[in-house]
Amino acid sequence: MIQNILLIKDLFICRPEDLRGPFGEYGPLKDVYLPRDYYTGVDQYGSRLIQQKLETATTEDKNMVFQEIFPQALTLMTDVFGNYVIRKFFEHGMPAQRRELAGKLLGHVLSLSLQMYGCRVIQKVIICCTCVI
Repeated sequence: MIQNILLIKDLFICRPEDLRGPFGEYGPLKDVYLPRDYYTGVDQYGSRLIQQKLETATTEDKNMVFQEIFPQALTLMTDVFGNYVIRKFFEHGMPAQRRELAGKLLGHVLSLSLQMYGCRVIQKVIICCTCVI
C-alpha cells in the first residue's frame, strides 16, 4: 500500500538535480517510476541522469540500465542524446557489457564513422576499449 505519493509535474523538463532531493527520502532511483525514455537515453535529461549514475552505479544498476538500452544500441549510437549513454557505457560498463556493445558494431563501423554522433561512439571505443574488441 502506498502511503506517500510524490507527484512531479512536467517530468521531462526537470533536471536530474531537481529530482535528487525529493526522491532521496523515498529510496533509490531504481525504486521510483520514470518514463522509459529516461532509461533509454533518448531524452536529454534522462541521458544526463544515466551518464551521471553510471560513473558510480552498482553492478545491479548497470545491468538494469543495460537491459533497457542494449536492444536499441545501434539507434542510440546515432542519437543526439543516446550516443552519450553508449559512450558512457564503454567507459564505465562491465567488461561483458562493453563486449556486447562492441559486438553491435560489427558490420556498422563505416556507417557509424560517417554519422555525426556515431563517429563519437567509434572514437570512444578506440580510446577506451581496444583490449575488449
